[in-house]
Amino acid sequence: MSIILLCLIIIILLYFLRIYFKGGQCKTKHSLEGKVIIVTGASAGIGKESALDLAKHGAQVILACRNEAKTNEAMKSLSDEEKKLVKFIHCDLCDFNSIIEFANKVRKEYNKIDILMNNAGLYTQNYAVTKDNMESLLQGNFVGHVLLTFLLFDLLDKNEARIINLSSLVHPAADYKDDINIKEMYDLKKNETKYYSNPVEKGILYSNTKLLMIYFSKFLRKICSEKYNYIKSAAVNPGPVHTEFLRFKDNNLFLGILYIIINPILRLVLKTAVDGAQTQLNLCYIPFNEFISGGYYSDCKLTKVANIANDMEKCMKIMKLTINEIKQRFPETKIFDVLEGAFDNK
Repeated sequence: MSIILLCLIIIILLYFLRIYFKGGQCKTKHSLEGKVIIVTGASAGIGKESALDLAKHGAQVILACRNEAKTNEAMKSLSDEEKKLVKFIHCDLCDFNSIIEFANKVRKEYNKIDILMNNAGLYTQNYAVTKDNMESLLQGNFVGHVLLTFLLFDLLDKNEARIINLSSLVHPAADYKDDINIKEMYDLKKNETKYYSNPVEKGILYSNTKLLMIYFSKFLRKICSEKYNYIKSAAVNPGPVHTEFLRFKDNNLFLGILYIIINPILRLVLKTAVDGAQTQLNLCYIPFNEFISGGYYSDCKLTKVANIANDMEKCMKIMKLTINEIKQRFPETKIFDVLEGAFDNK
């Protein structure tokens, strides 16, 4: 009898633990008919679950992904009518020309964008330089989204437009506390020697990119607060999510064995992709006047960020540096004309 009682207690405890780790849930869902939403990285994980949910609620969803077959497979649970609402358009955030081609195709087919969900994320074990001569993690997680956002900036709905940037709870580990690190952000040799020497340093580089997405949201709030006040932006922490983002374990025998051992625990304490998508979905559904521009959301609530993420001086330095990096590659571009005066006295 005591064994049965103990098993019952354990089951109840596990149940409540699962509920606790599930996190906040979006409770404000309604029809999104007529809305046009772009989701980057929609072929898997929380991007996939976000796209599925938005299509099921009537939105036209543009799936900005690299792999068409994988993306179509991810959407197979939609009904035939819902499938008509989703459209794959190739977009590789580690390739500026691909981003430009994506934006041009969107312009030809759509006359507005209501929500831009900059969801795609990259984690790599190996140092890699993109076609644009930039460290791949930095470009894939941050710079690619900056370029995409400004390529589509004038297409954002003139009544209510939302930009949702995927960040992470690891952003406090970023090492941009020193101005030297900021100046060397795009130095390929520095990135290789500093961040790819051991797994811990690689994790810091990933944290850097997630801090940058918070800065990007705050920068957008600054430039949009007056002239473009119909645009709001926010950063999102999905929480610890059990998704295929953990696939990097397959490249390391030790991590692979460790994963097999602790996977049952991970499944208990980590969110599912559906749960991880709730916060960014909540920002798609809540009334526009409740969307706090420049905010950082976690578990569907406005949350405080680490002190470094509130440093607007660093934010402006980084955004100016980033935009100049893009301009160097496309000196004739006019997409940053909307930023006229943004960096005065900075």
